[in-house]
Amino acid sequence: MDIRFDGRVLVVSGGAQGIGQAMAVAFRDSGARVHLIDRDPKILEVGHALEVPAHVVDLSKQYASRAIVGTIFAKEERLDVLALAAGGIAGLSGLGLEESDDENWDRIMSANVKSTLWMAQAAAPIMTGANWDGLS
Repeated sequence: MDIRFDGRVLVVSGGAQGIGQAMAVAFRDSGARVHLIDRDPKILEVGHALEVPAHVVDLSKQYASRAIVGTIFAKEERLDVLALAAGGIAGLSGLGLEESDDENWDRIMSANVKSTLWMAQAAAPIMTGANWDGLS
């Protein structure tokens, strides 16, 4: 099945590597105008290589999510799809389970859960106002 996203504006979070980067390539190749977001400055190199706009943003901050969604909407005048892949182990790969504490837990939750919530909250008014059901 060939699903096209021609003319659609897409945001991919966590696009500096792995699943996020693979999603960005797939969406770009299906005709979408993709914006990449990651807190890792490597995202700028990835954006350059894929020839799509890239933004260095820490999405664990609610204000940062609102700001980047506003910036993208101001430029594109639409936002159709959020592909949210930001997250992971938040730099704590060497930490054993018994060493985890509240600060580490909060860091992982911010990267994996809060970032998704903040992006969805920021994009919801724009996306619901567009009345695009994804089928047309």
